[in-house]
Amino acid sequence: RLPGGRALIIGCGNIGLSAFKYLSDLGVALTVVVTRGREDFNCKANARFETEGVDYIGATDTNLIVMNNKDPSRTQDTIAAALSEMDIVLNCAVRRPDLPKRKMEYLIDRNMVGAMQRGSILCDCTACDRELIETCTSSASLYHSYREENVVHYNCDHIPSMVANTATRLLTARTFPYIRYIASLKSLQAITEDESLRDGVCCYGGHLTHVLSAEKKGLPYRPLSDVIKAMSLPM
Repeated sequence: RLPGGRALIIGCGNIGLSAFKYLSDLGVALTVVVTRGREDFNCKANARFETEGVDYIGATDTNLIVMNNKDPSRTQDTIAAALSEMDIVLNCAVRRPDLPKRKMEYLIDRNMVGAMQRGSILCDCTACDRELIETCTSSASLYHSYREENVVHYNCDHIPSMVANTATRLLTARTFPYIRYIASLKSLQAITEDESLRDGVCCYGGHLTHVLSAEKKGLPYRPLSDVIKAMSLPM
C-alpha cells in the first residue's frame, strides 16, 4: 500500500465504484460507506467491472461502514471516528428520500471536518451544495479549490476522467442510439413516447424542467409534464 495513504468513499454507485477501483489499484487503504453490506457491494462491483464472483472487499482488505438509516447518528459516529485517519474523503452519494434533512441534516458536519488532518482533501463528486457535507459547495471551474477547517475542498461540477478517450467512446456508444431515435422523430414526440428520454430532460422549450438545477441556479422551475402539455395543445 501507499505509505499513509487512506481514503474514505461514501456511496457505491458508478462514481463510488470507479473511485474504489482507481484508488484500490493504487494500493490506497479504503473505507467505503454503503447502504447495504459486503455481498451487495461485491455484486455491484462485479456488474460494474464485468467480472464474476470476485470478492472485491476481501481482495482489497476494504473496511465497510453500513449506513443505519433508522439511526443515522450511529453511522455519523463511526465516520467521525475514522475521519482523523483519512488523507482523502470522497462523497459519491446523493441524499436518499428516506433520509430527509430533518432526520439527518448532514452526514459530515463542520465539526467532523474540523477533526480531519490538516491539509487532507475533501471532495463532493455529486456537485451538490451543502447537502451531505456541510462545508462543500460546487464550482464550475476545474481549478477552483478552497480551505475550510484547514481541509482542502475540491468540488468541481464535472471532474475530468482519467481515461478521457475511452470514456468518450463508451459514452458515445451508449448515447448515439438515443440521438438517432430523437433525429428520426420530432423531439416532443420522442420524449412523450420514451420514458427513459423523458427522465433525462433538464430543460425544454425554454424552461428548466429539473427542479434541483433550477434551485441551484436560482431560476424558475416548470415541470416537464406542463411544458409537454402546453406544447401539445393546438395553436
